[in-house]
Amino acid sequence: MKYLWGTALITFFLIQSYAAPAPAWYPDPERVYPRAQYISGMGRGITAGEAQAEALSVIALYFKSSVKTENELLLQYNQIVSGNRVQEIRNIQERNLTKIASLAEFRGVRLTAPWYDEESREWVMLGYIDKQEAPQRWQNRINTNLMFMESLIEMGNRQPELLFKFSYLKAAVAIAQVIEADIRASGEVLDSTSQFRETLETARMVMAGYQLLRSELTFEVHNIQGDRQGRIQYKLSELLEKNHYTVVPQDALYSIEGAISTNEKIFPAAGFYVYAGGNLRLINRERKVLRSFTIPEERRGTMTDLDLAYRRAFLYLEDYLEHTIILEITACIDG
Repeated sequence: MKYLWGTALITFFLIQSYAAPAPAWYPDPERVYPRAQYISGMGRGITAGEAQAEALSVIALYFKSSVKTENELLLQYNQIVSGNRVQEIRNIQERNLTKIASLAEFRGVRLTAPWYDEESREWVMLGYIDKQEAPQRWQNRINTNLMFMESLIEMGNRQPELLFKFSYLKAAVAIAQVIEADIRASGEVLDSTSQFRETLETARMVMAGYQLLRSELTFEVHNIQGDRQGRIQYKLSELLEKNHYTVVPQDALYSIEGAISTNEKIFPAAGFYVYAGGNLRLINRERKVLRSFTIPEERRGTMTDLDLAYRRAFLYLEDYLEHTIILEITACIDG
C-alpha cells in the first residue's frame, strides 16, 4: 500500500508538470529578469537535466567560459578543499572553506522549476544570476581563497626537499585558477576588476611560478639491474614524459633506480615459466632515497618457448609500471 501511494504521488507531480501553464518568463525572460539586473540563460532538452545543463552553458558563455572548463575547475577545487591540506591550516577551517556542491552554486546561479513545453515536446528551464547579489558572494570567496592559497605556498616553502613542495604548489595553482575565474566573473558584471588587481596579479604569479619550477624539475631513469634490453628504463621514461615531467640523460635533480628480479623455471609437463618482480627507488642528488616502489612478483609462461615467457613477464612489468607505479610517482610529486 505504501508503495502504491508513493507511485501515485510521483505520477501526480509528473502530470502537474506536463499540464502547467507557461511560466511568466517564457518565452521572453527579460520580462521577469531584466538584463540590467540579471544575467540569464534559457535551456531546452528532452529531459529536465538536459535543459538545466544548457541553461548553465548559456550563462558560462556570458563569462567567456564553458561548462567543461568550469566543471574541471570545480572538480580540482573540491578535491583540494576536502583533502588533507585544509586540515593542516586551522585558520582556513575557521573561515568555513567547504566544497561547492554544483556548478550552479559555483556561479551563484538560481534555477527556475522545469516546465514542459507541449508544443515543442521539450523541457525548458531558466538559470539566472542577480547582478547585485552575486559579486559579493564571489568577493567573499576570493578573499577566503586568497588566504588559503597563501597558506599553501607558505607550507610548501617549508618543505626541505624541492620535490615535496610541488603538492602544495599544485594545490595553490588550482585555488589561484578559481580566484582568477571569480575575478573575471565579477569584472563581467561590474565592468571593472580594479579592486582585485593585486589579487589577480598574485594568482597569476603563482600559476607562472609553478610552471617555471615544474620545468626545472628533471628526472633520470638509470641503473636498473636485470632490465633486459633496457625495456623498463625506456617504459618508465616514456611514462614520465607523458605525464609532462622532464627526463634527461644525466645530471637530473632526481633519479629513479632499482632492480628487476627474474627467476625462470621449466616444468616438463607444464612448460616454461618466468617469475618477475622488482623494486624502484626515487633518489635525490645527495643519494637520499625519498620513496620506494614495489612491483609484486608474478609468473608468466608458455608451453614451448623460454624467450616468449620472458617477453610475457616483461609485458607484465611494463603494464604494472603504466597502471600503478607511475600513479604512485605522480602522487609523490603532485599530491
